[in-house]
Amino acid sequence: MAAPETTTEVSATARRLIGHYGWQLLGMRELAELAGAEAGAPPAACYSAMGRALYAACVAVAAPGATAAARQRQVVAYEDLRRYLTVLARRLPLPAGGAVEDGVQDALLTVCATLSACRQPAGFLAWVATILARNEQTCHKGNNAEVALWGQKAGI
Repeated sequence: MAAPETTTEVSATARRLIGHYGWQLLGMRELAELAGAEAGAPPAACYSAMGRALYAACVAVAAPGATAAARQRQVVAYEDLRRYLTVLARRLPLPAGGAVEDGVQDALLTVCATLSACRQPAGFLAWVATILARNEQTCHKGNNAEVALWGQKAGI
């Protein structure tokens, strides 16, 4: 069992991340409980737990006999991914206009098309963020140094 201060820190981190990204797939208690079973410091554990949950929701519909509830969880999961990617994309050196929305949409399409390539569900959020960064590098070849720097700052 985790120490009380660790449990409190995990709960506070889960609350902060859910608020920051607007995640809806998991509630704060559920995320904190799942993160408590993960290895590592509370932020990494929360990202891992949320990544696992999002990945599971995204792939569940592909399973034979998927239910309407599974399809609804998938919709919520992709909305959570969209909000997460939007926060990350706003940190990119993008031109004005719809560049953020376009970058996020392109990344989501790539995620959908290559979901089976994700080998570690705990690292799903990092994998998704990497897709966003790579897509932006391809779109903005002149800004490669800036995008690479953004990736380092964003922890990608």
